[in-house]
Amino acid sequence: MSSDDTFHVEMDSHPDDTLTVTLAGELDVNEADWVEDTLSAAAAHHSKLAIDLSGLEFLDSTGLRSLVTLKQRAAILQIEVRFERPSSAVSRVIAAAGLQSTLD
Repeated sequence: MSSDDTFHVEMDSHPDDTLTVTLAGELDVNEADWVEDTLSAAAAHHSKLAIDLSGLEFLDSTGLRSLVTLKQRAAILQIEVRFERPSSAVSRVIAAAGLQSTLD
């Protein structure tokens, strides 16, 4: 990722009806609504959503809210959501917010 790219998303659909989403860079107020809306719309076409958080270098409270809201919306649609491989920066934010059980 170049220094001009502060946020990047990759999506890959798999035959087992899983959508894998890789988030990289900084998930903050500038991207939070886009992530919430876009991933909610994409997830509606799958039964499982795997979100790889290993590339996130920064997560603010609005980014965190977008992940929680995404999981809540998916639950309503009976879509399984897994948050995978959180970076150490993301793990610290999730722990500080007390959301480890929500964002397993």
